[in-house]
Amino acid sequence: MKRMLIAAAMTLASTGAYAENSAALYHEISHSTHLVTSPGAQNAEQQASALWAKTGQAPTIAGTNGELMYAYGQSHPEILCAPLHVCMIRLLPGDTGTVTLSIGDSVDWRAKAIPAGDTSVIVIKPVRSGLHTNLVVSVPKTGHVYYLSLVSDKARYVPAIGFYDPAAMVQSFHIEDQQAQQKARKQSQNLIAVLGNVNPADLDFAYWWEGPKALRPIRVFSGEGHVYIQMPADLRYRNAPALFVIENGKEQLTNYQLKGQYFVVDQLFSKARLLLGVGDHKQVVTIHAGHKPSFW
Repeated sequence: MKRMLIAAAMTLASTGAYAENSAALYHEISHSTHLVTSPGAQNAEQQASALWAKTGQAPTIAGTNGELMYAYGQSHPEILCAPLHVCMIRLLPGDTGTVTLSIGDSVDWRAKAIPAGDTSVIVIKPVRSGLHTNLVVSVPKTGHVYYLSLVSDKARYVPAIGFYDPAAMVQSFHIEDQQAQQKARKQSQNLIAVLGNVNPADLDFAYWWEGPKALRPIRVFSGEGHVYIQMPADLRYRNAPALFVIENGKEQLTNYQLKGQYFVVDQLFSKARLLLGVGDHKQVVTIHAGHKPSFW
């Protein structure tokens, strides 16, 4: 079962403190028919982070092999472990190096941090049931501090616990959006720099084209000795076609630049071709200068 199930975190208010019982919560989430989704999110962590940004509520994710993913900084998990069994707590990616463990009961509980790739894993084992204590995990490298309540129960336990960071993920969303906007502005500025002081009235839009719809340009125009071929905006997400000018019935290489979604050709032409793929998968769009014949 992949991380596709998300439900609102449960609050156990026996003492007025916020806590989550891992065994009960996993059962609640994995059997829930109410799924929280976010259009465009690629995985459960992104969906949960988007929900947190919108509502302030950070859900807990039911993951693979009984793992629960808690929201770092937004929850105080109560972890159920079984006597003589190991509970695994996986920290956030990047939480490596020196990891300090401070456990309330170091006699009846065993806790140890071990490296695991780009993160650290805390393994915990109680010696008998009916125990209650707490654990503080601090990572000097990142400044992350985890506060956990530990309970030992011989009948129930969740073997794997993990964390995701909704605040960091939402921040990464903002950074990606800003980078995309900056890239779009730069592409626009580059195009303006190429156009220079061309008078819009001097631009020639008398071009037409034929070929598969997926490869057709949006518009073609020329000015000051350049031809500008505007392709669909999603060009940056797929392979760009090659461009050839047709002279004397033969395809000739020409100088051009690909700026954003524009091909900027350094010469005027009467005919050119956009080519993508080879063999049976080859796609060709032919661009003609002039007005489209009325009989076409």
